[in-house]
Amino acid sequence: MIEESKFSLERVVTVIGIILLYIAGITILCLRNELLIDEILCLSIISACFLIVFVLSLVIRRLNGTYNGSNYKRVFLIHFCCFGLLIGFSFASKYFMPFILIGLLLNSILDDGLSIGATCYFAVIFTIIQGSNIYYLYGYILVSILGILLSNASKADFRIPKIYLFFIAFALNLSISLVFTYFVYQAITKFEYILLFSESMFVALFMTYLFPKILVWMDRQNTIAYEEILETDYPLLMDIKRFSVSEYNHAIRVSRLAKSCVREIRGNELTAACGGMYYRLGKILGKPEIQNAVKVSNDHCFPKDVISILTEYGGIIKKPQSQESAVVHMCDVVVSKMEALSQNESMRSNWNQDMVIYQTLNEYSQRGFYDESGLSINQFLLVRERMIREESIL
Repeated sequence: MIEESKFSLERVVTVIGIILLYIAGITILCLRNELLIDEILCLSIISACFLIVFVLSLVIRRLNGTYNGSNYKRVFLIHFCCFGLLIGFSFASKYFMPFILIGLLLNSILDDGLSIGATCYFAVIFTIIQGSNIYYLYGYILVSILGILLSNASKADFRIPKIYLFFIAFALNLSISLVFTYFVYQAITKFEYILLFSESMFVALFMTYLFPKILVWMDRQNTIAYEEILETDYPLLMDIKRFSVSEYNHAIRVSRLAKSCVREIRGNELTAACGGMYYRLGKILGKPEIQNAVKVSNDHCFPKDVISILTEYGGIIKKPQSQESAVVHMCDVVVSKMEALSQNESMRSNWNQDMVIYQTLNEYSQRGFYDESGLSINQFLLVRERMIREESIL
């Protein structure tokens, strides 16, 4: 069983950057409020405990495939924005609590569990540094959690109409802000009403119009992670070309064909294209082939589903476990067979592309090679027919 390495230089550097960001952010907030050395030490211990658990949870989620990203750059960027908001909040009145923005930003890249954990940490730290009443802490936490849960409406396939989402976000933020402000002062002034009304209006607009744009941007960053490693001048692809032009051409052919075939079954085209491009990476790196391919692809922060395809190369360790992996294998064996036949002068005029495809794929199918991939018989036939429709695979 091949396991993906848990560390890569890029990820380690980014995690160090996140730690330094926390140190800088907490330091600025402490200096802003003139905290004593012993108080800063206590806050440092709290932050260290949180960071250890947070980073560990993030690594586990990435390895389990529940973190939607191949590196942690976006985690750093979102935390940078969160600390920027906290520093900005520190200049406002204590009853000014658009903490829902912190929750929304974190939830755009993290799951509900990590988002709630991080917002609770920020709320505790901010309340202590500001010397605020305990009721403010309750308000910060509650409004953040409700915002995170409500944000799932923006992520779901079934979307709540924007006008409904606007009024729900506005009512939630205004109600909770007013209630906890009343708990603190036992009264609410006209100025506080106006400020909290304006704050809630901004929160509702942010959630309705800006938050969906952030989600779109995040999705685009996921796509870019695939597109980068498909660039013809990507360093690792250039290493393949320098090693062997024939291997480079093979990778291009398999990638192009896999993307076309996966489109027929409505799978993930970019995953298939990337998997096909680096499917034989281990051959270039040498033995142990699969272990080396996984290590190098992890060092380059390949998406996890692409690394999974590399671990299933040739069915040596395990048969294809996904439809994309099955299609990449089908494309690789067909292209390999045709390349071998085309180099033999005596056989070049005697083989037919359609017959090679039928014989090669039927042989693997009859052996049950793709049974664990979730590829149905109908999908297998669609992929095979798509290959046959290709004018020339070489």
